[in-house]
Amino acid sequence: MARIWVPSLFKSLTTKYLHSLNWQKITRNFLKLVLIYLLLEPILIPTLVSLEANSNSKNKPKIVKRILSAYTIKSQYAEANIQNASYLPSSGYAWPVRGGLTQYFHYGHPGLDIALPSGNPCVASKSGIVEYAGWSKGYGNNVVLSHPDGSKTRYAHFSVILVKTGQGVTQGQAVGKVGSTGWSTGPHVHFEIYEKGIAVNPLARLK
Repeated sequence: MARIWVPSLFKSLTTKYLHSLNWQKITRNFLKLVLIYLLLEPILIPTLVSLEANSNSKNKPKIVKRILSAYTIKSQYAEANIQNASYLPSSGYAWPVRGGLTQYFHYGHPGLDIALPSGNPCVASKSGIVEYAGWSKGYGNNVVLSHPDGSKTRYAHFSVILVKTGQGVTQGQAVGKVGSTGWSTGPHVHFEIYEKGIAVNPLARLK
């Protein structure tokens, strides 16, 4: 009889416990956590990557190491593409800088964020003419290049701009230095590509 009674009692208690849970509240709280993560990721990750890139300390907080480790898994494929890519391809777009991807192309974010220490040079992805070089809300110090095929590229958050409007530049030429101006939480380059006036995913174009 004990063999029947114990499992039955366990099943009864488990069922009552599950029915007593406020699943609507649990679902609500879970969705809140997801929303908070989505809102904080663009701010938190670049900041942590910046701290990692600019810190010489070997005793970084464990939570920072864990978050960066988890994010590295997410961006591992893209990171490998950066390291293995030719810096100056024979055709197409070149990587403007070498660094860690901290934000991808998605709705509301029409480009890539590539984190690396301040002061590093950022180069022209393709040869072209400087359409704009100056300050813009959100972008901070930024440069927009117009290319012969009609495409455009933007490089944002510079600490220093190295070119002037109307100037011709060649692929691989430095157009600015990495910084954190505008809406930015840490040194990185925000890179955009526009074709026929529409933003496209840089990862689909970079060589």
